[in-house]
Amino acid sequence: MGEEGAARELLNRYWDRRLPIDPVKIATAAGISVYGRGGWGEDYPYSGYYRIFNGIQSIEYNVSEAPVRQRFTVAHELGHFALGHEDAPRDVGNFQSSRDFRELQANKFAAELLMPASLVREHYLNGKAGSVEALANIFGVSKDAMGYRLINLRLI
Repeated sequence: MGEEGAARELLNRYWDRRLPIDPVKIATAAGISVYGRGGWGEDYPYSGYYRIFNGIQSIEYNVSEAPVRQRFTVAHELGHFALGHEDAPRDVGNFQSSRDFRELQANKFAAELLMPASLVREHYLNGKAGSVEALANIFGVSKDAMGYRLINLRLI
């Protein structure tokens, strides 16, 4: 099925059709517990982590990072779940820098989950948003993430 297909499957099953897409709601609906870590002086050195412990699936994300980063992190970790990456590494720093194929797959999944190709094309080509920044705001992602998405979709 691939990364994009797995993301579309979760969207079809759990998404309420509102933008921006809420990856925490989708994860929770899929039976995954989601926890913010790193607040109130807690040192949490990771961006995020998906794990199964005692049969319970959970996603952790760093609350000290920017909200758009938190959303991408949860979507990325949800990708590890959807793609069956039970041994996924803990994410530290920039997702783009990893050469681990599981990280690359989870990034593709997260991009499709948060910025579905069909909706990005619709908004971009039909003039519903006239800039990368406007699109990023509609989809609740960073300008960098939307810029990469537009490039990967060959829209710019």
